[in-house]
Amino acid sequence: MSTKNGTWASFCGDGGLFKQPFPTGMPNLSVCTQHTILVWAPTAFFFVLLPFLVWQAKHNSRRYKPLPWSFLLIVKILLCVLMVGISVCLEVFYIVHHSSSHTADYIYPIMLILVFGISALLHLFRKSTGLVTSGIQHNSVLVFLICGLSEFYQWIRTGHESQAHSPELDSSFPNRLTIWWFNKIPWIGSRKDLEPDDLYDLNQEMTTPYLTELWEEKWNPRVETPKTDRIYFIKLIQEVQLRSLIINSYFYIMVEISVKIQTALTAAVYKKTLHLSNSARREKTVGEIVNLMAIDIERFQIITQQIQQFWSGPYQIIFALVYLFITLGYSAIPGIVIMIIFVPLNIFSSVIVKKWQMEQMKLKDERTKMVNEVLNGIKVIKLYAWEIPMEEHIENIRQKELALIRKSAMVRNVIDSFNTSSPFLVAFFSFGTYVLTSKSHELTAQIAFVSLTLFNQLRSPMTVVAFFINQLIQAVVSNKRLKEFLVADELDNSTVERTNVSDSRFQRIRKIVHF
Repeated sequence: MSTKNGTWASFCGDGGLFKQPFPTGMPNLSVCTQHTILVWAPTAFFFVLLPFLVWQAKHNSRRYKPLPWSFLLIVKILLCVLMVGISVCLEVFYIVHHSSSHTADYIYPIMLILVFGISALLHLFRKSTGLVTSGIQHNSVLVFLICGLSEFYQWIRTGHESQAHSPELDSSFPNRLTIWWFNKIPWIGSRKDLEPDDLYDLNQEMTTPYLTELWEEKWNPRVETPKTDRIYFIKLIQEVQLRSLIINSYFYIMVEISVKIQTALTAAVYKKTLHLSNSARREKTVGEIVNLMAIDIERFQIITQQIQQFWSGPYQIIFALVYLFITLGYSAIPGIVIMIIFVPLNIFSSVIVKKWQMEQMKLKDERTKMVNEVLNGIKVIKLYAWEIPMEEHIENIRQKELALIRKSAMVRNVIDSFNTSSPFLVAFFSFGTYVLTSKSHELTAQIAFVSLTLFNQLRSPMTVVAFFINQLIQAVVSNKRLKEFLVADELDNSTVERTNVSDSRFQRIRKIVHF
């Protein structure tokens, strides 16, 4: 019996028919029931009666002519296509987002795709056979509607439930897409200051033990960077005019991934610190460990949220330049050349800043180490009146660090100025070339405003790409520092003999120590 329950739990996630009822007293059907019984039953009803519908339509074609197109027929077909589209999006969401580990959640969207896809074809089939209406299709839709009321009601009630458990994983696809499940938090925050009890508990996949286990599973065999390619599809949809609906989901997923990476790396550094060998402790100072947790890991969190700009920024730039070439013709070539010049300029500056960044982090580690030693030995320093020499030594390290920060900031500001002004330079040279190359080239309002729109379109991705390159340099430096720390020598546990101490012996030792 336990084997069967375990198999069902892995297939569906919860084996019960009902969960805790709503405050209104209405029963709350479990997600398992909603995604299995309430989908399988109407699907079976539809497919069992499908052969009779086909027979009825063929028999009807012998007596009647094909039906003309009507508004109602078009609406029926469009609704079926809409349901197919929603089901496809739901299946893609489960696959790309990995939001469920239960088989039932991947099966029921496929069943809905088959049912409503066949229903759309049946409407066209009935039109060609002259069958005006079908009780089988009507009743099938009615059964699906009745069976779907439970999930719809639960979706509406989710925002009003008072529970510590996060409703995210139990939310439907429209709920997650619009982040409707989160409405309770800002609603409470608008009336009073939020307290810890007002927030939802973390989902299991966001907890430190889960992420630590996952990190060790990947880290022990080989060093593997956390993957974020699963949201490539959502980012691509965002870039083709569906930004208002998709952008919130995109940023939510990216922030969620960045928090997971930060949590996993912080736990890994902390655990590694406890296992460092004596020789490694002499090399890996306290200052370096503090900087790894406070600075280097945070840079991974920042770069993760912008990682899709690696392809999105160049895509937007190329997209705008192509339309600019279509609008201005060969006169857009000077602008394109200017954009191409900025690429090696950014790369060259990145190499220089990376070198300074590594030197700066070494100085930061040394300064943090000295500050920590001063705080630990403050009594000795006060006794021998070493405050001024120690202060001068730390200040000297800080001045070297500030000199590198100033040089890096100066280079970045110069590059950012070029990147920000690049749309203006592109517009200036493109318009100048367009007007001066031919007398027939007249700068009309249509050409001017369309080109200016494209130039402005270039401004945002150029700024984002420059910011991304800067963050990427810092992430590369931090990645090298983290790898060097995580592969440092550890204590050899085999050299320590561990024996279990009985409770009685432990109590005797405790009494002796207490005495």
